[in-house]
Amino acid sequence: HDYKVTVADVFLRISLHIISFYTIAFLASFVVEQERKTRHLLEEKETAFAQLDLLFRSIIESVDTGVMTINLQGLIKTFNRAAEEITGFPLRQIENRHIEEIFPEFKALFSANYGGEHSKNRIESIIKTPRDKKIHLGCAISTLKDKNEKQIGNILIFQDITEKKRMEENLEKSKRLALIGEMAHR
Repeated sequence: HDYKVTVADVFLRISLHIISFYTIAFLASFVVEQERKTRHLLEEKETAFAQLDLLFRSIIESVDTGVMTINLQGLIKTFNRAAEEITGFPLRQIENRHIEEIFPEFKALFSANYGGEHSKNRIESIIKTPRDKKIHLGCAISTLKDKNEKQIGNILIFQDITEKKRMEENLEKSKRLALIGEMAHR
């Protein structure tokens, strides 16, 4: 077999190699560009998520209401500034400890009666601070869910209502004294 290589064959082969090279180069640059765009979008989303997370934390830390989250095992996971001020417990002292160990008074809040859909109701509780001071709290408990609506813990929101309770008791005493005074004058 005698093969004749003509100029046209050589030119065709060289042309095919050049076309293949440029096609591969084009596809590679397309893939690199798509990867760059995807990375840029991901960075934008991560930045937006970080800003949203920062905003959320800022709001939680700014409110005067105590906010505590616990996981399904009953371990305290978050405890905002107001919660620290109200209870007298710093987060570093109670983080990852069981809620009943720190606040045994909250045991009833996490019983079968609470933590469901009807748990938005306010509940009153009395707790002791680390210095054995009794504090009246107005509490609300609700479920903490992930993006798939699966429960991952509970959120307890609370306010110090000790002064309000004291005022109510004083008002009740005043009413009783006024009633006794009226009865004495009859």
